[in-house]
Amino acid sequence: MPIKFRLLALLPLLLIYSCSDSAKQESITFFIKANLAAEKGENKEAIRFYNESIDKMKDFADAYNNRGLIYQKIDDYEKAMFDFNKAISLDSNFAEAYFNKSELFISKNEFQKSLFELKKAAKIIPDSAYVFVALANTKYQLKDVNGAKSDIETALKLNPKYAKAYVNRGYISVQENKLKEAKIDFERAITLEPDLDFALNNLSYIFAQKGDFNQANEYSIKALKYQPSNPYYLNNQGFAKIGLGKYEEAEALIKKSIELDSNNALAYKNMSILMKKLNKSPESERFLKKAKALDANIKL
Repeated sequence: MPIKFRLLALLPLLLIYSCSDSAKQESITFFIKANLAAEKGENKEAIRFYNESIDKMKDFADAYNNRGLIYQKIDDYEKAMFDFNKAISLDSNFAEAYFNKSELFISKNEFQKSLFELKKAAKIIPDSAYVFVALANTKYQLKDVNGAKSDIETALKLNPKYAKAYVNRGYISVQENKLKEAKIDFERAITLEPDLDFALNNLSYIFAQKGDFNQANEYSIKALKYQPSNPYYLNNQGFAKIGLGKYEEAEALIKKSIELDSNNALAYKNMSILMKKLNKSPESERFLKKAKALDANIKL
């Protein structure tokens, strides 16, 4: 996982300033209060305390970085970018600030800029598995699949127990229709971290493709436990219910999925399959047409 709030710098700062400079001591005190407020989701209070911390110590890079994350959380990207840049100007080796800046670019779908920042972070902390997974994600968005695969392998060499690396490798395998390899990676991931809902949902999909709808349903239930309103998870469970012959439940789930995301082509495809099962051919054709309008590659 990326280091969102850098806290490790706190101890050495305390040691350096505890006996010499009251303003710096006060800055650190406000920094601690801000971090605690941030952990509680008290964003306004966190920003207020980070402001106080920075006011007491103008060159406190960590305070700028952490305040930037709060601004990013509340979608104030301009202020977030200012803070990340300020943190980097104060500490050119601040890997987490480069990483956080890259995440900001991702949220704006500026993947090439994100890659540029991640490469800087990787040079500073070349033994960081999470940075290489982030590089893989960004390269995949840029359609550099081989580069993404290489970075995932690097991440797993650095940390063979990094569950999210297995999840990402599994996802690429799903996209390449290598479901056997994907299944192995997702199962390894949830062995390491049982609450990885994305892996659970993908296992639901894989079992459904194999025709094992009982297992597909079980994994979808587990995934929805963590994200009960995820439209893709609801759609997958709907497809499993179709396979189990529970058409009424399937229809309710897929309808809810479409309500939550009206641009999910697979949900319309599954509704088309369901209508066909119910001998409602006109409705089936209507849903299939909608699915194809969203994704020309959709087939029943």
